[in-house]
Amino acid sequence: MSDHPAIARIPAERAAPGALPSSCRVALSRLAAALFALALFALPAVLPAQEGEKDDAPSVATYAFSLQHQPASEALALVRRLLSPLGTVELQPGDNTLVVRDTKAVLARIEPLLEQFDHPPQPLRFDVHLLHADSGGTVDPGVPAEVVQRLGTYLRYDGYRLLAKAGITSREGEDVTYALGDGYNLSFRAGTVLAGQKLKLHDFRIQRKPPATGPDKSRQPEPRELIHSSLNLSREKLFTMILTREAGPAEALVVAITFDLERAPEAKR
Repeated sequence: MSDHPAIARIPAERAAPGALPSSCRVALSRLAAALFALALFALPAVLPAQEGEKDDAPSVATYAFSLQHQPASEALALVRRLLSPLGTVELQPGDNTLVVRDTKAVLARIEPLLEQFDHPPQPLRFDVHLLHADSGGTVDPGVPAEVVQRLGTYLRYDGYRLLAKAGITSREGEDVTYALGDGYNLSFRAGTVLAGQKLKLHDFRIQRKPPATGPDKSRQPEPRELIHSSLNLSREKLFTMILTREAGPAEALVVAITFDLERAPEAKR
């Protein structure tokens, strides 16, 4: 027997083939923990920046414009032209109101324009000429020279015979029905004058009345509609339109219209 104490021998750990040494695994674990802590530290700095970007976005507000004098439907086109990509407009016809949702800057531009638009109905005057145009070269004395000059710039006709004319007074928003001479009817609804210059005529119609028939000329056939449209007029500027080709391209029926604000008569001194 030996006098030396016995020494226990612990067999050395054998790594599986292809596995990392334990020291490497410890180092990788510490590196992963450090990266995770760094990510947590940086995250609060990112979130306030994203919130700040949202704060910079334009805020949207809603405003209801109730009109007192003019129909709100007439102002729809005016408002839509001013809206931003964020904006919307809703018509509430029962209350004659426009509900506009947009940025405060846009609403600030719309409000004064609607105040100007919502004026009391103004008196209007229309001058209407119904003409028969041909290539005869003869112009009736009653045809205004301005009409002949204007039509001559884009029509090849040089003869104009006056079929009917009318000076019509009305107001914004009113329905107009008028007999043009013995053979034609004219009707429309006047819109709202925009910026003192532009006016839309809604449901503009001209009808031709056929001659009465029957032994005693008591039967009146239904009129023939020559035009049914909406017209956009400019103040004191001549508007012309060919209604029909009477006998092919050689003849035509032409209407010429101007409008102006009817001026109140001056008080006598």
